[in-house]
Amino acid sequence: MAESETVTPRDVVQQWLESAMVEGGVDAYYSKREHARYSWHQRLELMAGGEVFYVQARDIGEAGLGLICRQEFSVGEMVQIRREANEPWVLARVVHATATVGAFRTGFELQFEC
Repeated sequence: MAESETVTPRDVVQQWLESAMVEGGVDAYYSKREHARYSWHQRLELMAGGEVFYVQARDIGEAGLGLICRQEFSVGEMVQIRREANEPWVLARVVHATATVGAFRTGFELQFEC
């Protein structure tokens, strides 16, 4: 694959966001955020500490992602997220985690700069 054809994490998130904008509505907390979040119900892979977990997306925006996770992740923890094996991993930082029945509602800030 030529370098110009390489898909970056930012490209992948843009594809995810475009999909969510077509399929889901703007969430109710838009006034609290810098960027709109769109409902997005997608199964994703999350890698933390070398282990892969399956999680469920709740919403997505240009700079963040909300997931339902069975595992608890610590605020500030860095993880990697992808939808499918042929996509690059997207780096994300845990910004909040709220316990719910049998899972955690976890918010992630997407990281595009190293």
